[in-house]
Amino acid sequence: MLNEKIDHKETGMKESPHKKHILVVENEPNTLNTLEFILEAANFCVNSAGNVQLALEKMLIFNKNGQPVDLLLLDAEIPGLTILEMMDKLNHLNIDIPVFVIAEHWNKDFFVELMRKGCREYLEKPFTAKELVKRIKTVFKEKSESRNLATAIAQKKSKIDSEQNPQDLYQILASCRFFENLGEQYVKLFASVGTQISFQPGTFIVKEGQEAKRFFIILKGKINLEISTPSSESLLIQTVSSEDLLGWSWLVPPYTYQFDARVVEPTEAIALSTEWLRERIDEDTFLKTALINCFSLVIIQRLQISLFRFIELFKSPGNCHTQKDRVSA
Repeated sequence: MLNEKIDHKETGMKESPHKKHILVVENEPNTLNTLEFILEAANFCVNSAGNVQLALEKMLIFNKNGQPVDLLLLDAEIPGLTILEMMDKLNHLNIDIPVFVIAEHWNKDFFVELMRKGCREYLEKPFTAKELVKRIKTVFKEKSESRNLATAIAQKKSKIDSEQNPQDLYQILASCRFFENLGEQYVKLFASVGTQISFQPGTFIVKEGQEAKRFFIILKGKINLEISTPSSESLLIQTVSSEDLLGWSWLVPPYTYQFDARVVEPTEAIALSTEWLRERIDEDTFLKTALINCFSLVIIQRLQISLFRFIELFKSPGNCHTQKDRVSA
């Protein structure tokens, strides 16, 4: 029965147009048979290739015949053309397909490079059948949600008379140092929920205690981060300006801003919605890791600056009543 299935796959025919189509790239027969069994039992349509080059050729044929592959499942140890080289080819051909990599050992540098090139998931051996199927279904769910989100946003923006070009936002974010190592699909996703806005001096971008629904990429301008004191006076903690980030309170409970952000000079920024991020980062390992890699250094630097500021305040007798439990982020 197994041989019949493999022969059937070699014809390039899908078993059902209603099933998700997975192309497995694996050259070890026992592992391939196991993966086929697990995926077919989960009601996926499965085809296979023994190396990356053959997988690429088969995928192009499937697409040409109107039988597109919905996901590539690859073993990182496959000989010949590497996964990274294949992903470069996919990007060059403008083929948008989720790539799921399984590997014998965790390699952070390899993981980050995969993510940067657009890989959607990475699973270390050994793993259970239940875990593999769950992670694959999560990838399909996220792709569907991303498509639905992009459609909803496009429909909403089509009703707004605005001169802003979404492509401009993508170009701005893609050139931003915080997003330079993200894969193209993630930058596009951020751009789809971003809005370029302007603030005049005296305006509060966020207020202490408000629900943190957005964070900001500052394009130009100057903003003071302040906290209130028992005397009701504002205490300056830090000033942020162009190419800085503002608003990290959305990352941690209770998800409320812990400072006031007051505009000092005319400011332009990109506001990015975070309501969808909190749910997604718990399921999307690559996105979560990308955010940590991109922004952890910034958060640490902000905390250090805040700590130094408080030390300075405590050295000054007039500031002994400042609140101790607030930091800017």
